[in-house]
Amino acid sequence: MRLKELRGNKTQVEVAKSLKIPQTTYSNYENGISEPNIKKLIEIADYYGVSLDYLCSHDTTNKQDLGFLTDMQIQIIKIIKQLNEQNTIQAFGYLSGLLAGQ
Repeated sequence: MRLKELRGNKTQVEVAKSLKIPQTTYSNYENGISEPNIKKLIEIADYYGVSLDYLCSHDTTNKQDLGFLTDMQIQIIKIIKQLNEQNTIQAFGYLSGLLAGQ
């Protein structure tokens, strides 16, 4: 699975807390010691905003549903997906301001 890659700069503790599992369980998933059941796999895929195929390394890219976006644009989308509503509004305002200044 691509858990280490997807986790990025987050800690195992942060991700495990979001997934409502112990950090040791998440670490075991990441290190291939144990595997999550299908329900947890779906939760993890939803958390990272990727397909089950991508999460389980079945396909070679997570861009299949995002077309021509760059890796950086995909990362921005993943970050925005994790924001609460107020922070999403602020991020939208900031990004809109950047576009207006071009």
